[in-house]
Amino acid sequence: MSAVSPIIFLFFLAQLGAQENVAHQAPLGEQIESFARPLVERHDFSGAFAIRGPEGPVSVAVGFADLAHDVRNSVDTRFGIGSVSKQFTAALALRLIEDGQLTLQDVAQDILPGLSGPAVTVHQLLAHRSGLARDPLAFESQGKQFDRSELLDIISSLPREFAPGERTSYSNSGYIVLALIAESVSGMRFCDLLHEEVLEPLGLQDTGCLSTSSVIPKLAQGYDPGLGPYRLRASPFLEWSNLTGPGGLYSTVEDLAQWGQVMLDRTFLSPSSWEAFMTDHGNGRGYGIAQYTRHGHRAIGHDGVINGYTAFLEIYPENRSVVAYAGNIRAGAFELMENAVIGLTLGAPVNPPEAPSDLDTPVSFEEGAPVTGRYELFPGFHLTITWEADRLFLSGTGGYPTVLTTKADGDYFYRAMYATVRFEIDGENQELIWIDRGGQEYRAQRTSIH
Repeated sequence: MSAVSPIIFLFFLAQLGAQENVAHQAPLGEQIESFARPLVERHDFSGAFAIRGPEGPVSVAVGFADLAHDVRNSVDTRFGIGSVSKQFTAALALRLIEDGQLTLQDVAQDILPGLSGPAVTVHQLLAHRSGLARDPLAFESQGKQFDRSELLDIISSLPREFAPGERTSYSNSGYIVLALIAESVSGMRFCDLLHEEVLEPLGLQDTGCLSTSSVIPKLAQGYDPGLGPYRLRASPFLEWSNLTGPGGLYSTVEDLAQWGQVMLDRTFLSPSSWEAFMTDHGNGRGYGIAQYTRHGHRAIGHDGVINGYTAFLEIYPENRSVVAYAGNIRAGAFELMENAVIGLTLGAPVNPPEAPSDLDTPVSFEEGAPVTGRYELFPGFHLTITWEADRLFLSGTGGYPTVLTTKADGDYFYRAMYATVRFEIDGENQELIWIDRGGQEYRAQRTSIH
């Protein structure tokens, strides 16, 4: 019998090693659960995933839909999806265009006389090129219900960021206007129209409009970082009708994954509609979606963050993969899990997310009072620090106060975005240093004292 070639022998050993690695690699669902466990245990993460790809479907749920009543999440749990709603609004607008009720070049003011200011087109609204203010309502107004004319008055009263079509800048106001346009040209309520034109034809039975006037079955309770044994609180009240268009929908991860497959296959809408939907109209923005690269792969998708809920939906055309997530804790941990789970799905090398080591210790008045005030992080965007009940709280422009926890080194931790906050005092000069998860520092000068 002839001797085995050393090269063949080494190749044989390599194949055995590869097979052994595959055999010992945990299934994707188990890896996701393992990655999420430390974040779930510290009540920073709770939700569900649905993945569709070459290896088949994977669905995972972790955490609790209702902590007070010990109800666990499932893949059928419904969650608010925040700005993931925008792609459904965009799909509805394109359906109305295909039906001849609307065109991309129609001027919003011709349809909505209550909207004042420079003429803005449907295309500019869809592509975030309208120049309308990013957010029309401050936190103090989010619990009040506004009718159509009041919303248009508020949006019209805010300064335009730039002339329509001049550049691209994210705008929730623009998608409120789109929803009002859809109602005007159809003569139907937005939610009924969306159901009739998009959700029902696609069989998305677990997707719809959030409501403060009715009970939605299987809807998870939304949580924000807080105090107490769970370090959480029920999210602040929000009048969902004010967010019709940009962020007022609920869904399940199964429905989101199904919609993601529609986007991947480019069915339901016409080829020309999909072309407009997916085109980069500036800064990677399409209609209700964005284009970017993650783990070296081209991604199309969007995330959503809103009172008590987080979500994302991404498709990977080259890999024929869809990754959907929705959850019910508004904390920065979801972005760690987003990156990790997508990496696992694409076969990229990723490490388990690291849970931070912040502390829930009181902050005395003597410690907290000197740093309270308003800090300008960027032109037009401020961070406000307040002290109450032995804790410091942080809120951004248009947002609501969220507790800062302490760190062993004297810094503070902002769980809502997994960012570190540091204060520096140099005589009359008071600065807040915002340090993101990647270690990038941003300095904000105190402009007023509270």
